[in-house]
Amino acid sequence: MSTSPLQPTPPGSPLAQHEQRLPAPAVNNNNNKSRAHTPSPTSFSMPSLFGERTRTPDLDAKTSEPTLTSHPSWDRATKLAVNGIRVLTALTEGPVNLAKIRKVRSMVTLPTNTGVHIEPVSIPRRSDILIDKMVQEEAEGAIDAEWVTYDANHIEVGPVTLKQGDTTEHTTAVLYLHGGGYALCSRKTHRSLTWKVAKNAQARVLAIDYRLAPEHVYPLALHDAVSAYTFMLRETPADKIVIAGDSAGAGLALATALWLRDNKIEMPAGVALMSPWIDLSHSLPSFQHMGRFDLLREKVIDHTVISDDRSHFYVRDNSYLKNPYVSPLFASETDTPLPPILIQVGECERLRDESLVFATSNFKSNPLQLEIYEGMVHVFQMLSTFIKISDVALERFGSFIRKVTEDGDMRSQRKLVWVRNDQKTGFPVRTIEQEEIEQLMKVGQEPVPEPVQDGL
Repeated sequence: MSTSPLQPTPPGSPLAQHEQRLPAPAVNNNNNKSRAHTPSPTSFSMPSLFGERTRTPDLDAKTSEPTLTSHPSWDRATKLAVNGIRVLTALTEGPVNLAKIRKVRSMVTLPTNTGVHIEPVSIPRRSDILIDKMVQEEAEGAIDAEWVTYDANHIEVGPVTLKQGDTTEHTTAVLYLHGGGYALCSRKTHRSLTWKVAKNAQARVLAIDYRLAPEHVYPLALHDAVSAYTFMLRETPADKIVIAGDSAGAGLALATALWLRDNKIEMPAGVALMSPWIDLSHSLPSFQHMGRFDLLREKVIDHTVISDDRSHFYVRDNSYLKNPYVSPLFASETDTPLPPILIQVGECERLRDESLVFATSNFKSNPLQLEIYEGMVHVFQMLSTFIKISDVALERFGSFIRKVTEDGDMRSQRKLVWVRNDQKTGFPVRTIEQEEIEQLMKVGQEPVPEPVQDGL
């Protein structure tokens, strides 16, 4: 019988052993007498890698209204943006109508910039590659995609220019895989990210519409990603390509790199990930404990597809949940390292611990840069209109892509950093130790006192 994806990690597993090594939460004995504010009995203290901050929860626990939330590092705009999305999500709780959601999202193309060029392209699938029980007809056809480039010197009033040729000179290329739980979104819904990646990385970005679940389950999205990557190899050397993505797309990007490694195909220069979804079994604590901050639902309700034996659209059944190409958290290092990896994750997102364990335990020898952003939620980079630190993250994202495609020394570097959400001090960045990350994984697991009302 399949186990629930929300159950704790099975005893004796590598992740369970990792959790057993975690230290108890540190006790803060600093009375901090200089602090003007004294926490009320209904406040609780949230440990921070930069010291303790005091937060007052935001909603009477007895009310049934959508939960409003706040983090000590959030300014008013962040509170409005996060809580606005949380309220909309709460109002649509219940069975998911994928057809309706897709129809609405298909009409939404977020604004880009007048310097953006978009070139539609059709990518043939690799009919000579069959992954994990695929049949031949599933390897046929073509993938809709687009090249996204940014030219700061291009000035035009109006919508994005659709071009049949690219006039900018970029030697670096990025394969971008959009998020959406493997069931939603497209290259168009994510243009607000892809154009900024193109700008900050000074690269051409190939965004693809991989096949979506539940109509197309694993491994079809992976096959499309592999087809797109090998398509790029026709004109661009592997050491000038980076595979990138957000959320489910970030998990797919990492799965693609793992598949290339295991099948001895030349790997890209790097892999760049925003809030990667790499554990579809939801086996780590933050998935539950960060729900009071994050934008993600705890589960999807769809009685036509989801059941006790199938907890996600992307898989046929729960026996696939710990397949490394579905949940890269369960992959292992080999004698062949993956290319340098960038992981950007928010302190307050449900998927946080997946990234922390992957970076510090499962792939602790691989060249890797883990960036934890204080107080941030899932794929906060998409909220750059409201959240200033989002632009900082996107600039660092682009910088990583430039470095791995230009600097061979990146292939031996490991860096774990904390980015403080403090605009007044320039969003300071500092290196953190693994012990601090292990302590962070304990934050939020303690019982929370009954909250009080606190406006935005």
